[in-house]
Amino acid sequence: MSVEEEIALNNVDDLAFGAATTLPDGSIDEAVYYYSGATKKLRRLADIGTVIPGYGAIVSLEQVAGAIIFPPPPVGGFPLSGMTLNDLGQVGFVATLTDGVTVFGALLMGTPQSFSSTAE
Repeated sequence: MSVEEEIALNNVDDLAFGAATTLPDGSIDEAVYYYSGATKKLRRLADIGTVIPGYGAIVSLEQVAGAIIFPPPPVGGFPLSGMTLNDLGQVGFVATLTDGVTVFGALLMGTPQSFSSTAE
């Protein structure tokens, strides 16, 4: 199930969603979250600044209708990343990355590892 591709629920009661907040300095922080129905824990999977080894850092989670576009839309505080979630807890989403030279769109998959006994 997906609500406007920004909230996804699977058959084992896991939930994935994108959210944004304005930081004290006025910048906008966007992130992808995963909630495990089994452990009842919430995990932040990726956000602006997350480094994808070998590719670059996420600069935006905003796309138009889940399409990878260039140039990317400015960070406006409403992540539009085409969120999907399967029954293994794998979260699919689109993001804009940069390697410091080139800005490009990418389809990413986050796979939550086992949750530790402490809150994350």
